[in-house]
Amino acid sequence: MKIVTKLAVIAASVLTVTSYANTIGVVDVQKILENSAQAKSLRTKLQKQFSAKHDQIMSQGKAMQTDIQNFQKNQAVMSPKDLDALKQKITNEQQQLGQEQNQFQQDYMTARTKAMDDIMQSVQASAAKVAAKKNLDLVVAKQTVIYAKDGSDITSDVLAGMK
Repeated sequence: MKIVTKLAVIAASVLTVTSYANTIGVVDVQKILENSAQAKSLRTKLQKQFSAKHDQIMSQGKAMQTDIQNFQKNQAVMSPKDLDALKQKITNEQQQLGQEQNQFQQDYMTARTKAMDDIMQSVQASAAKVAAKKNLDLVVAKQTVIYAKDGSDITSDVLAGMK
């Protein structure tokens, strides 16, 4: 009796999944993030916003490298006082550079996350419109799908709806 009940449940599940298979759409989110106007604009905006600070950090790193090379090259001929002063300078530069790098990464990730949230809301809104238009019950990300029919990919429609 238990076997019959289990088979009935499995059969019902298969029929349910089969009946929904025709009403599922697939969206390639990675493709949208690479090709959408909003994502391209985001990359440009972030680069403009953070390039000056990035260049400053890189310049500080080069200056510190120069000091380290100077220390390594001249330590045998430097006075103990000058040697200690250069060691202290390098230590301070390392600490300051590390702090600025951490702050830069936090600021960048915060700005990127906020902008990506806005883009994903746009993707979701566009996908909802396409799903309603095509009478789809479910839209899933392509990255989570093992197999889907070619006709179930609605990425281009979602991209078009985001413009």
